[in-house]
Amino acid sequence: MFKINELGNIRYFFLTALAVVSLAGCGGGSTETAATATIPGIPTGTTPGTSPGTDPGTDPGTDPGTDPGTEIPPLPPKLPVDIVVNGEPQLLYSDLVTAPSGAYVTVWGHNIPGTATFTCGNEPCELISFDYDLNHPAHGNQPSRQKVVVKFNSGSGITLDGYNTLPFTVNNGKIWELTPGPIGPTLDAMNPGDVLYLRGGVYDVEDPRSYGSIIWANKDRDGLAVIGYPGERVILDLRNGGLRGFDTLDDIHNWTVANMECVGTGNITTSGKNGMCVAAHRAGTRTNFRVVGMYNHGTGSNGSSAFGEYSKTNGLYILGNFSENTGTSSNETHALYHGGRGNNNNVNIEFNHIGSHVGRRGIQIYGHLTGENMTNLRIRYNNVHDQGSNGILVSHTDGLSGSAETRCWISDALVEGNTVENTSSAAIRFLGCDVDPSGSTDFIARGNIVQGNIVADFPTGVIYENNCAQGYTGDFIDNGGNSSNHPSCI
Repeated sequence: MFKINELGNIRYFFLTALAVVSLAGCGGGSTETAATATIPGIPTGTTPGTSPGTDPGTDPGTDPGTDPGTEIPPLPPKLPVDIVVNGEPQLLYSDLVTAPSGAYVTVWGHNIPGTATFTCGNEPCELISFDYDLNHPAHGNQPSRQKVVVKFNSGSGITLDGYNTLPFTVNNGKIWELTPGPIGPTLDAMNPGDVLYLRGGVYDVEDPRSYGSIIWANKDRDGLAVIGYPGERVILDLRNGGLRGFDTLDDIHNWTVANMECVGTGNITTSGKNGMCVAAHRAGTRTNFRVVGMYNHGTGSNGSSAFGEYSKTNGLYILGNFSENTGTSSNETHALYHGGRGNNNNVNIEFNHIGSHVGRRGIQIYGHLTGENMTNLRIRYNNVHDQGSNGILVSHTDGLSGSAETRCWISDALVEGNTVENTSSAAIRFLGCDVDPSGSTDFIARGNIVQGNIVADFPTGVIYENNCAQGYTGDFIDNGGNSSNHPSCI
Protein backbone atom coordinates (compact mmCIF):
# COMPACT_ATOMS: atom_id res chain seq x y z
CA MET A 1 0.00 0.00 0.00
CA PHE A 2 1.08 3.58 -0.62
CA LYS A 3 1.74 5.06 2.80
CA ILE A 4 1.63 8.74 3.66
CA ASN A 5 4.70 9.94 5.53
CA GLU A 6 4.05 10.37 9.21
CA LEU A 7 4.34 14.07 10.05
CA GLY A 8 2.70 13.97 13.47
CA ASN A 9 -0.84 13.26 14.61
CA ILE A 10 -2.50 16.21 12.91
CA ARG A 11 0.00 17.38 10.30
CA TYR A 12 0.00 16.26 6.68
CA PHE A 13 2.06 16.96 3.64
CA PHE A 14 0.74 18.60 0.50
CA LEU A 15 2.60 17.48 -2.63
CA THR A 16 2.27 20.75 -4.47
CA ALA A 17 5.09 20.10 -6.90
CA LEU A 18 3.79 16.61 -7.64
CA ALA A 19 0.30 18.02 -8.16
CA VAL A 20 1.52 20.52 -10.73
CA VAL A 21 3.82 18.12 -12.57
CA SER A 22 1.78 14.91 -12.43
CA LEU A 23 -1.45 16.64 -13.33
CA ALA A 24 0.03 18.23 -16.43
CA GLY A 25 -1.30 15.32 -18.46
CA CYS A 26 -4.08 12.88 -17.55
CA GLY A 27 -2.48 9.55 -18.34
CA GLY A 28 -3.97 6.11 -18.47
CA GLY A 29 -7.20 6.69 -20.37
CA SER A 30 -7.86 8.18 -23.75
CA THR A 31 -7.29 11.91 -23.47
CA GLU A 32 -8.31 14.89 -25.58
CA THR A 33 -6.87 18.34 -24.94
CA ALA A 34 -7.23 21.81 -26.37
CA ALA A 35 -3.93 21.17 -28.11
CA THR A 36 -5.06 18.12 -30.06
CA ALA A 37 -8.83 18.27 -30.40
CA THR A 38 -10.05 19.27 -33.85
CA ILE A 39 -13.30 20.80 -32.70
CA PRO A 40 -14.62 24.08 -34.16
CA GLY A 41 -14.14 26.95 -31.77
CA ILE A 42 -11.40 25.37 -29.66
CA PRO A 43 -7.94 26.91 -30.04
CA THR A 44 -5.19 24.55 -31.14
CA GLY A 45 -1.47 24.72 -30.62
CA THR A 46 -1.80 25.55 -26.92
CA THR A 47 -0.18 23.43 -24.27
CA PRO A 48 -2.52 23.06 -21.29
CA GLY A 49 -1.10 24.76 -18.26
CA THR A 50 0.79 27.52 -20.07
CA SER A 51 -2.04 29.93 -20.88
CA PRO A 52 -2.62 32.91 -18.54
CA GLY A 53 -4.20 31.91 -15.30
CA THR A 54 -3.45 28.20 -15.41
CA ASP A 55 -0.30 28.51 -13.34
CA PRO A 56 -1.34 28.20 -9.68
CA GLY A 57 0.95 31.14 -8.95
CA THR A 58 -0.69 33.43 -11.50
CA ASP A 59 -3.70 35.58 -10.62
CA PRO A 60 -6.53 34.34 -12.86
CA GLY A 61 -7.80 37.91 -13.02
CA THR A 62 -5.09 38.72 -15.55
CA ASP A 63 -6.72 36.45 -18.15
CA PRO A 64 -8.53 38.97 -20.40
CA GLY A 65 -11.19 36.62 -21.87
CA THR A 66 -14.36 38.67 -22.26
CA ASP A 67 -14.16 40.07 -18.76
CA PRO A 68 -16.59 43.00 -18.29
CA GLY A 69 -13.72 45.22 -17.30
CA THR A 70 -12.95 44.41 -13.68
CA GLU A 71 -10.34 41.89 -12.76
CA ILE A 72 -11.37 39.12 -10.43
CA PRO A 73 -9.71 39.80 -7.09
CA PRO A 74 -7.26 37.30 -5.67
CA LEU A 75 -8.59 35.00 -3.00
CA PRO A 76 -8.17 36.39 0.52
CA PRO A 77 -5.59 34.54 2.58
CA LYS A 78 -7.07 31.76 4.65
CA LEU A 79 -6.97 32.46 8.35
CA PRO A 80 -5.36 29.84 10.57
CA VAL A 81 -7.89 27.41 11.97
CA ASP A 82 -7.71 24.95 14.78
CA ILE A 83 -7.34 21.39 13.56
CA VAL A 84 -9.98 19.28 15.29
CA VAL A 85 -9.89 15.49 15.28
CA ASN A 86 -12.98 13.85 16.72
CA GLY A 87 -13.93 10.25 16.03
CA GLU A 88 -12.85 7.48 13.67
CA PRO A 89 -11.25 8.11 10.27
CA GLN A 90 -13.81 8.20 7.47
CA LEU A 91 -14.14 9.04 3.79
CA LEU A 92 -17.25 11.20 3.31
CA TYR A 93 -17.81 11.90 -0.41
CA SER A 94 -16.03 12.38 -3.73
CA ASP A 95 -16.51 14.62 -6.75
CA LEU A 96 -16.73 11.73 -9.25
CA VAL A 97 -18.36 8.32 -8.84
CA THR A 98 -17.46 7.12 -12.35
CA ALA A 99 -14.75 8.20 -14.79
CA PRO A 100 -12.30 6.82 -17.38
CA SER A 101 -9.11 5.12 -16.29
CA GLY A 102 -6.47 7.69 -15.38
CA ALA A 103 -8.94 10.23 -13.98
CA TYR A 104 -8.08 12.38 -11.00
CA VAL A 105 -10.64 12.04 -8.24
CA THR A 106 -11.00 14.38 -5.26
CA VAL A 107 -12.15 12.73 -2.05
CA TRP A 108 -13.08 14.39 1.24
CA GLY A 109 -12.95 12.86 4.69
CA HIS A 110 -12.06 13.54 8.31
CA ASN A 111 -9.94 12.21 11.17
CA ILE A 112 -7.57 10.57 8.66
CA PRO A 113 -4.16 9.95 10.29
CA GLY A 114 -0.83 10.61 8.66
CA THR A 115 -0.17 6.87 8.50
CA ALA A 116 -3.30 6.14 6.44
CA THR A 117 -3.20 4.14 3.22
CA PHE A 118 -5.69 4.19 0.37
CA THR A 119 -6.69 1.61 -2.23
CA CYS A 120 -8.12 2.56 -5.62
CA GLY A 121 -9.93 -0.45 -7.05
CA ASN A 122 -7.34 -3.22 -7.35
CA GLU A 123 -4.18 -1.33 -6.44
CA PRO A 124 -2.75 1.25 -4.06
CA CYS A 125 -3.90 4.75 -4.91
CA GLU A 126 -1.50 7.04 -6.70
CA LEU A 127 -1.67 9.95 -4.29
CA ILE A 128 -1.49 13.45 -5.77
CA SER A 129 -2.21 15.64 -2.76
CA PHE A 130 -3.48 15.39 0.81
CA ASP A 131 -4.27 18.38 3.02
CA TYR A 132 -6.92 20.09 5.12
CA ASP A 133 -9.73 21.88 3.29
CA LEU A 134 -9.83 25.32 4.91
CA ASN A 135 -13.24 26.03 3.36
CA HIS A 136 -14.66 23.47 5.77
CA PRO A 137 -13.34 24.10 9.29
CA ALA A 138 -14.60 22.12 12.24
CA HIS A 139 -18.12 23.06 13.37
CA GLY A 140 -20.48 21.65 15.96
CA ASN A 141 -19.60 18.00 16.37
CA GLN A 142 -17.93 17.86 12.95
CA PRO A 143 -14.12 17.65 12.88
CA SER A 144 -11.85 19.39 10.38
CA ARG A 145 -12.41 18.34 6.77
CA GLN A 146 -9.58 16.81 4.73
CA LYS A 147 -9.13 16.72 0.95
CA VAL A 148 -7.32 13.97 -0.92
CA VAL A 149 -6.65 13.82 -4.68
CA VAL A 150 -5.89 10.41 -6.18
CA LYS A 151 -5.40 8.98 -9.65
CA PHE A 152 -7.72 6.05 -10.34
CA ASN A 153 -6.70 3.41 -12.88
CA SER A 154 -8.74 0.20 -12.54
CA GLY A 155 -11.32 -1.71 -10.56
CA SER A 156 -14.00 -0.17 -8.36
CA GLY A 157 -14.21 1.61 -5.04
CA ILE A 158 -11.94 4.08 -3.22
CA THR A 159 -11.01 2.68 0.20
CA LEU A 160 -9.49 4.22 3.28
CA ASP A 161 -7.78 1.02 4.32
CA GLY A 162 -9.15 -0.43 7.51
CA TYR A 163 -12.19 1.84 7.48
CA ASN A 164 -14.68 2.57 4.70
CA THR A 165 -15.06 2.55 0.91
CA LEU A 166 -16.69 5.13 -1.38
CA PRO A 167 -18.35 3.94 -4.60
CA PHE A 168 -16.41 4.48 -7.81
CA THR A 169 -16.30 2.66 -11.15
CA VAL A 170 -14.11 2.98 -14.23
CA ASN A 171 -15.98 3.56 -17.49
CA ASN A 172 -14.95 3.53 -21.15
CA GLY A 173 -15.12 7.29 -21.66
CA LYS A 174 -12.45 9.84 -22.53
CA ILE A 175 -10.65 12.46 -20.49
CA TRP A 176 -10.65 15.99 -21.92
CA GLU A 177 -8.84 19.17 -20.92
CA LEU A 178 -9.66 22.73 -21.89
CA THR A 179 -7.99 26.08 -21.32
CA PRO A 180 -10.13 29.25 -20.88
CA GLY A 181 -12.49 29.92 -23.76
CA PRO A 182 -15.87 28.61 -24.97
CA ILE A 183 -16.89 25.34 -23.29
CA GLY A 184 -19.85 24.43 -25.49
CA PRO A 185 -17.99 23.07 -28.54
CA THR A 186 -16.12 20.58 -26.35
CA LEU A 187 -19.33 19.44 -24.69
CA ASP A 188 -20.84 18.84 -28.14
CA ALA A 189 -17.98 16.44 -28.95
CA MET A 190 -18.18 14.48 -25.70
CA ASN A 191 -20.07 11.26 -24.99
CA PRO A 192 -21.67 9.85 -21.83
CA GLY A 193 -19.00 8.89 -19.30
CA ASP A 194 -16.49 11.51 -20.50
CA VAL A 195 -14.84 13.91 -18.05
CA LEU A 196 -13.79 17.46 -18.96
CA TYR A 197 -11.15 19.08 -16.75
CA LEU A 198 -11.16 22.87 -17.02
CA ARG A 199 -7.69 24.30 -16.56
CA GLY A 200 -7.11 27.32 -14.33
CA GLY A 201 -8.34 30.72 -15.47
CA VAL A 202 -11.52 32.67 -16.18
CA TYR A 203 -14.43 31.22 -18.16
CA ASP A 204 -17.02 33.84 -19.09
CA VAL A 205 -18.28 32.97 -22.59
CA GLU A 206 -22.02 32.39 -22.83
CA ASP A 207 -22.94 29.13 -24.55
CA PRO A 208 -24.89 30.16 -27.69
CA ARG A 209 -27.21 27.16 -27.28
CA SER A 210 -28.27 28.34 -23.82
CA TYR A 211 -29.98 31.42 -22.54
CA GLY A 212 -27.43 33.01 -20.31
CA SER A 213 -25.19 30.20 -19.02
CA ILE A 214 -21.52 29.25 -19.37
CA ILE A 215 -22.05 25.47 -19.02
CA TRP A 216 -25.22 24.23 -20.75
CA ALA A 217 -26.55 20.67 -20.45
CA ASN A 218 -29.25 19.06 -22.59
CA LYS A 219 -30.28 15.66 -23.93
CA ASP A 220 -27.46 15.83 -26.51
CA ARG A 221 -24.93 16.52 -23.77
CA ASP A 222 -25.81 13.80 -21.29
CA GLY A 223 -23.86 11.82 -18.73
CA LEU A 224 -20.92 14.25 -18.59
CA ALA A 225 -18.70 15.65 -15.86
CA VAL A 226 -17.17 19.13 -15.88
CA ILE A 227 -14.51 19.43 -13.18
CA GLY A 228 -12.12 22.16 -12.15
CA TYR A 229 -8.56 20.89 -12.57
CA PRO A 230 -7.15 19.88 -9.15
CA GLY A 231 -4.84 22.47 -7.67
CA GLU A 232 -5.87 25.26 -10.07
CA ARG A 233 -8.31 28.15 -9.65
CA VAL A 234 -11.09 27.66 -12.20
CA ILE A 235 -13.48 30.62 -12.31
CA LEU A 236 -16.95 30.85 -13.82
CA ASP A 237 -17.37 34.62 -14.15
CA LEU A 238 -21.08 35.40 -13.84
CA ARG A 239 -20.73 39.19 -13.74
CA ASN A 240 -21.39 39.87 -17.42
CA GLY A 241 -25.16 40.40 -17.70
CA GLY A 242 -26.09 37.93 -14.98
CA LEU A 243 -24.76 34.73 -16.52
CA ARG A 244 -25.47 31.43 -14.82
CA GLY A 245 -22.61 29.04 -14.19
CA PHE A 246 -24.57 25.89 -15.12
CA ASP A 247 -28.09 25.56 -16.51
CA THR A 248 -30.38 23.07 -18.24
CA LEU A 249 -33.94 22.99 -19.53
CA ASP A 250 -33.93 19.34 -20.52
CA ASP A 251 -33.90 15.81 -19.11
CA ILE A 252 -30.34 15.00 -18.07
CA HIS A 253 -28.79 11.97 -16.38
CA ASN A 254 -25.54 11.31 -14.50
CA TRP A 255 -24.14 14.85 -14.71
CA THR A 256 -21.44 16.22 -12.38
CA VAL A 257 -20.17 19.77 -11.88
CA ALA A 258 -17.41 20.15 -9.30
CA ASN A 259 -14.39 22.05 -8.00
CA MET A 260 -15.06 25.40 -9.67
CA GLU A 261 -15.53 28.94 -8.39
CA CYS A 262 -18.58 31.06 -9.26
CA VAL A 263 -18.05 34.82 -9.02
CA GLY A 264 -21.03 37.19 -9.12
CA THR A 265 -21.81 40.87 -8.67
CA GLY A 266 -24.74 40.84 -6.27
CA ASN A 267 -28.15 42.02 -7.40
CA ILE A 268 -28.98 41.11 -11.00
CA THR A 269 -31.74 42.89 -12.92
CA THR A 270 -31.21 41.62 -16.49
CA SER A 271 -34.52 40.16 -17.69
CA GLY A 272 -34.45 36.37 -17.94
CA LYS A 273 -30.98 36.04 -16.45
CA ASN A 274 -30.34 35.52 -12.80
CA GLY A 275 -26.67 35.17 -12.02
CA MET A 276 -26.88 32.02 -9.91
CA CYS A 277 -24.09 29.46 -9.86
CA VAL A 278 -26.12 26.31 -10.62
CA ALA A 279 -29.63 26.32 -12.11
CA ALA A 280 -31.37 22.95 -12.49
CA HIS A 281 -35.05 23.68 -12.02
CA ARG A 282 -38.39 24.02 -13.81
CA ALA A 283 -38.20 22.43 -17.31
CA GLY A 284 -36.71 18.94 -17.58
CA THR A 285 -35.82 16.38 -14.92
CA ARG A 286 -32.48 15.55 -13.33
CA THR A 287 -31.39 11.99 -12.49
CA ASN A 288 -28.20 11.40 -10.46
CA PHE A 289 -27.04 15.01 -10.57
CA ARG A 290 -23.97 15.94 -8.50
CA VAL A 291 -22.76 19.39 -7.44
CA VAL A 292 -19.61 18.95 -5.36
CA GLY A 293 -16.87 21.16 -3.94
CA MET A 294 -17.98 24.39 -5.61
CA TYR A 295 -16.99 27.78 -4.18
CA ASN A 296 -19.65 30.43 -4.76
CA HIS A 297 -19.41 34.08 -3.74
CA GLY A 298 -20.88 37.44 -4.65
CA THR A 299 -23.89 36.02 -6.50
CA GLY A 300 -27.25 37.76 -6.17
CA SER A 301 -29.96 36.62 -8.59
CA ASN A 302 -33.29 38.00 -9.67
CA GLY A 303 -34.59 34.45 -9.34
CA SER A 304 -35.11 32.40 -6.20
CA SER A 305 -31.56 31.35 -5.39
CA ALA A 306 -28.07 32.81 -5.31
CA PHE A 307 -26.04 29.59 -5.22
CA GLY A 308 -28.30 26.85 -6.63
CA GLU A 309 -31.94 26.09 -7.43
CA TYR A 310 -33.30 22.60 -8.15
CA SER A 311 -36.52 20.79 -8.99
CA LYS A 312 -37.68 17.43 -10.37
CA THR A 313 -34.66 15.49 -9.16
CA ASN A 314 -34.26 11.76 -8.66
CA GLY A 315 -30.86 11.39 -7.05
CA LEU A 316 -29.55 14.86 -6.16
CA TYR A 317 -26.21 15.22 -4.38
CA ILE A 318 -25.27 18.72 -3.19
CA LEU A 319 -22.07 17.88 -1.32
CA GLY A 320 -19.30 19.88 0.28
CA ASN A 321 -19.91 23.23 -1.41
CA PHE A 322 -18.95 26.60 0.08
CA SER A 323 -21.15 29.63 -0.56
CA GLU A 324 -20.61 33.02 1.08
CA ASN A 325 -21.32 36.74 0.70
CA THR A 326 -24.41 36.23 -1.46
CA GLY A 327 -27.74 37.99 -1.93
CA THR A 328 -28.77 41.61 -1.41
CA SER A 329 -31.17 43.33 0.93
CA SER A 330 -33.33 44.40 -2.04
CA ASN A 331 -33.70 40.88 -3.44
CA GLU A 332 -35.20 38.16 -1.26
CA THR A 333 -33.41 35.15 -2.68
CA HIS A 334 -32.35 32.03 -0.80
CA ALA A 335 -28.83 30.65 -0.87
CA LEU A 336 -29.87 27.08 -1.80
CA TYR A 337 -33.41 26.22 -2.88
CA HIS A 338 -35.35 23.11 -3.91
CA GLY A 339 -38.77 23.98 -5.32
CA GLY A 340 -40.29 20.56 -6.00
CA ARG A 341 -42.37 21.01 -9.18
CA GLY A 342 -42.72 17.26 -9.81
CA ASN A 343 -41.51 13.90 -8.52
CA ASN A 344 -38.41 14.06 -6.33
CA ASN A 345 -36.55 11.28 -4.57
CA ASN A 346 -33.24 10.82 -2.79
CA VAL A 347 -32.36 14.49 -2.23
CA ASN A 348 -29.07 14.86 -0.33
CA ILE A 349 -27.84 18.25 0.87
CA GLU A 350 -24.81 17.40 2.99
CA PHE A 351 -21.49 18.76 4.28
CA ASN A 352 -22.00 22.25 2.78
CA HIS A 353 -20.80 25.54 4.26
CA ILE A 354 -23.38 28.27 3.64
CA GLY A 355 -22.45 31.59 5.19
CA SER A 356 -23.14 35.32 5.00
CA HIS A 357 -26.30 35.36 2.89
CA VAL A 358 -28.29 38.60 2.78
CA GLY A 359 -31.86 37.96 1.77
CA ARG A 360 -33.83 34.98 3.04
CA ARG A 361 -32.96 31.41 3.99
CA GLY A 362 -29.77 29.40 3.76
CA ILE A 363 -31.46 26.14 2.70
CA GLN A 364 -35.12 26.16 1.66
CA ILE A 365 -37.29 23.18 0.64
CA TYR A 366 -40.67 24.54 -0.49
CA GLY A 367 -43.16 23.10 -2.98
CA HIS A 368 -45.16 24.91 -5.64
CA LEU A 369 -47.36 22.60 -7.74
CA THR A 370 -50.28 20.27 -7.23
CA GLY A 371 -49.23 16.61 -7.42
CA GLU A 372 -45.56 17.12 -6.57
CA ASN A 373 -43.86 14.90 -4.00
CA MET A 374 -40.53 14.27 -2.31
CA THR A 375 -39.15 11.19 -0.56
CA ASN A 376 -35.83 10.56 1.17
CA LEU A 377 -34.87 14.16 1.92
CA ARG A 378 -31.59 14.37 3.83
CA ILE A 379 -30.14 17.67 5.09
CA ARG A 380 -27.09 16.63 7.08
CA TYR A 381 -23.87 18.02 8.54
CA ASN A 382 -24.11 21.48 6.99
CA ASN A 383 -22.56 24.59 8.53
CA VAL A 384 -25.08 27.42 8.05
CA HIS A 385 -24.53 30.87 9.53
CA ASP A 386 -25.35 34.57 9.13
CA GLN A 387 -28.61 34.22 7.20
CA GLY A 388 -31.29 36.82 6.48
CA SER A 389 -34.05 34.49 7.74
CA ASN A 390 -34.09 30.79 8.70
CA GLY A 391 -30.99 28.71 8.42
CA ILE A 392 -32.92 25.65 7.21
CA LEU A 393 -36.60 25.50 6.21
CA VAL A 394 -38.56 22.33 5.36
CA SER A 395 -41.97 23.54 4.24
CA HIS A 396 -45.33 22.68 2.69
CA THR A 397 -46.44 23.45 -0.87
CA ASP A 398 -48.38 26.46 -2.09
CA GLY A 399 -49.73 24.23 -4.87
CA LEU A 400 -52.46 23.04 -2.50
CA SER A 401 -55.06 24.88 -0.47
CA GLY A 402 -56.50 24.06 2.93
CA SER A 403 -55.03 23.73 6.40
CA ALA A 404 -51.27 23.47 6.69
CA GLU A 405 -51.17 19.81 7.71
CA THR A 406 -52.96 18.80 4.49
CA ARG A 407 -50.48 20.66 2.28
CA CYS A 408 -47.40 18.56 2.94
CA TRP A 409 -45.73 17.15 -0.18
CA ILE A 410 -42.70 15.59 1.56
CA SER A 411 -43.09 12.07 2.94
CA ASP A 412 -39.95 11.98 5.09
CA ALA A 413 -37.06 14.24 6.05
CA LEU A 414 -33.95 13.83 8.16
CA VAL A 415 -32.33 17.06 9.36
CA GLU A 416 -29.23 15.88 11.17
CA GLY A 417 -25.90 17.09 12.52
CA ASN A 418 -26.18 20.65 11.22
CA THR A 419 -24.67 23.68 12.93
CA VAL A 420 -26.76 26.83 12.51
CA GLU A 421 -25.77 30.23 13.89
CA ASN A 422 -26.70 33.88 13.54
CA THR A 423 -30.05 33.66 11.78
CA SER A 424 -32.65 36.43 11.95
CA SER A 425 -35.47 33.86 12.30
CA ALA A 426 -35.65 30.30 13.66
CA ALA A 427 -32.44 28.40 13.03
CA ILE A 428 -34.33 25.34 11.75
CA ARG A 429 -38.04 25.42 10.92
CA PHE A 430 -40.57 22.81 9.87
CA LEU A 431 -43.41 24.86 8.36
CA GLY A 432 -46.70 23.04 7.87
CA CYS A 433 -44.89 19.93 6.71
CA ASP A 434 -44.56 18.11 10.00
CA VAL A 435 -47.28 15.47 9.74
CA ASP A 436 -48.15 13.68 6.51
CA PRO A 437 -51.87 13.25 5.65
CA SER A 438 -51.92 9.74 7.13
CA GLY A 439 -50.81 11.12 10.47
CA SER A 440 -47.52 9.23 10.63
CA THR A 441 -44.32 10.90 11.76
CA ASP A 442 -41.38 10.72 9.37
CA PHE A 443 -39.66 14.00 10.17
CA ILE A 444 -36.58 13.82 12.37
CA ALA A 445 -34.36 16.58 13.76
CA ARG A 446 -31.34 14.84 15.24
CA GLY A 447 -28.04 16.01 16.66
CA ASN A 448 -28.30 19.60 15.43
CA ILE A 449 -26.44 22.37 17.25
CA VAL A 450 -28.13 25.72 16.86
CA GLN A 451 -27.90 29.25 18.13
CA GLY A 452 -31.54 30.17 18.57
CA ASN A 453 -34.33 27.67 18.18
CA ILE A 454 -35.87 24.81 16.26
CA VAL A 455 -39.51 25.49 15.42
CA ALA A 456 -42.32 23.29 14.13
CA ASP A 457 -45.93 24.27 13.53
CA PHE A 458 -46.94 20.82 14.80
CA PRO A 459 -44.27 19.85 17.36
CA THR A 460 -45.73 16.40 17.95
CA GLY A 461 -45.16 15.62 14.29
CA VAL A 462 -41.35 15.93 14.51
CA ILE A 463 -39.06 13.58 16.41
CA TYR A 464 -36.33 15.53 18.22
CA GLU A 465 -33.25 13.59 19.24
CA ASN A 466 -30.09 14.93 20.91
CA ASN A 467 -30.35 18.49 19.61
CA CYS A 468 -28.63 21.33 21.45
CA ALA A 469 -30.26 24.75 21.21
CA GLN A 470 -28.54 27.77 22.70
CA GLY A 471 -30.83 30.58 23.77
CA TYR A 472 -34.12 28.70 23.39
CA THR A 473 -36.74 27.38 25.77
CA GLY A 474 -39.65 25.25 24.62
CA ASP A 475 -41.72 22.20 25.37
CA PHE A 476 -39.92 19.76 23.12
CA ILE A 477 -36.35 20.66 23.87
CA ASP A 478 -36.26 18.93 27.27
CA ASN A 479 -37.05 15.43 26.02
CA GLY A 480 -35.43 12.92 23.70
CA GLY A 481 -31.94 13.78 24.90
CA ASN A 482 -32.25 17.40 23.80
CA SER A 483 -30.90 20.32 25.81
CA SER A 484 -31.74 24.00 25.87
CA ASN A 485 -29.65 27.06 26.74
CA HIS A 486 -26.57 24.92 26.89
CA PRO A 487 -23.36 26.97 27.06
CA SER A 488 -21.40 24.50 24.94
CA CYS A 489 -23.85 24.43 22.03
CA ILE A 490 -21.96 26.83 19.81
